[in-house]
Amino acid sequence: MVSVLVTKCIVLVVLLLVTFFFSMLPVKFMQAALKQNDANRQRRFESAISLASVFSAGVFLATCLLDLFPAVQEKVNNALDQADIQSDFPVSEFLLTVGLFLILFVEQTVLVMK
Repeated sequence: MVSVLVTKCIVLVVLLLVTFFFSMLPVKFMQAALKQNDANRQRRFESAISLASVFSAGVFLATCLLDLFPAVQEKVNNALDQADIQSDFPVSEFLLTVGLFLILFVEQTVLVMK
């Protein structure tokens, strides 16, 4: 029987690959759009890029909020309890927000540097 740790690692890798794949779709669409000389085709590619960006953001947010966040919240609360730290500040929510902004920063940097 497969242990819980191995299952979590497999799920983590699969989620990473799916999120990475859907995050890179807009970049591939952008490369294809730049190769087109027809204005109609460029507008269609721009629409496809926009839809792919929204979909990849949705996949990422769903992964974070529905699957990973409850586990992170529990671990952060356990770590704070073990360190005997009492705070009204939402630490796990703050970490999630900082992580999302970090991902946004990296994505925008990659798009600018292409």
